Amino acid sequence: MVEIQSELKLKRDELASKPLPKFNNEGYNDLQKQYNANYALEKTVYFELIDEEDKAELVNKEWVLEKKAQRFFRRQSS
Repeated sequence: MVEIQSELKLKRDELASKPLPKFNNEGYNDLQKQYNANYALEKTVYFELIDEEDKAELVNKEWVLEKKAQRFFRRQSS
């Protein structure tokens, strides 16, 4: 038991003598800013994509209606 306690004391002393790892706040903050900027850009592009898809759907509906109108007038003129 005494051996284990002395071994633990040595380990504790050894750990206490080692320097603690330093946290790089500046690097973390830079990465956080990059992430936030990329996230905002991704959301902007996503909403632009939705808008463009809506416009394309509207154009497609207009095209279909125009095609139907052309067929109707072709039948009328025949």
